[in-house]
Amino acid sequence: MPAAPDAPDDDGSVEAGSGTGSASGVRADRETDPDNTVVTDADYSYRPLLEATGFGSAAWLIGYLLTYLVTRPSTADDIRMEILESTTGQPMTLEVVAWTYFNAHFVATDIPDGGVFAFLPARQNVLLDGDGLEWLLFVLPPVVLVGAGALTTYRHRHGLEEWVDGATTGAMVLVGYLSCTVVALVLTTVAVDAGIIRPVPFDAILTAGLIYPFLFGAIGGGLGYAVVGRRQDDEPVETT
Repeated sequence: MPAAPDAPDDDGSVEAGSGTGSASGVRADRETDPDNTVVTDADYSYRPLLEATGFGSAAWLIGYLLTYLVTRPSTADDIRMEILESTTGQPMTLEVVAWTYFNAHFVATDIPDGGVFAFLPARQNVLLDGDGLEWLLFVLPPVVLVGAGALTTYRHRHGLEEWVDGATTGAMVLVGYLSCTVVALVLTTVAVDAGIIRPVPFDAILTAGLIYPFLFGAIGGGLGYAVVGRRQDDEPVETT
């Protein structure tokens, strides 16, 4: 027996029956983002991760650039620079700046114990060993990572129900930051006659690549959610 047609409502429109399979405007598995663009659930599954990866990579590059600008005056007088350039015959500014940025994560630089490097400490952190204000660079990685985590959470604030959701979203910057850490570790490994100079690999990946972005990205995400949630609470409720 054929199914009865859907009955028209008061304004003359016809409601779609549950068994008809007809389209009814925006499907139930779709939502509308703040720009009034229809976005499917599948889009939301990967967009936060992709943007967080980009923000995490940007945080690493910004931290490196700021380290370069801060340490540029003293880099020329760095004894590592003098020895390396005399040994390799190539400019080593970019490598030394990268090692210094790793130092800002409490990751030491592994120095060979032979040849002209014998009088240097086997594991060196110029931010701890120096007598200037370079130690202030220790706050740089947390700041850029908190900012990246907060920005990621703000971008995807809709649909977050509690601060744990914000912290989890912010912690996703780990993917991009870890990727840049691994690439920098490989590119700044310098082979010399006495051995290899590079950030300590295990510490670089664990501390700089995993712990820092997870911890401070989550803190930034939690703070971002707190700010967004407070704004939403302060918004007046529209009455009809």
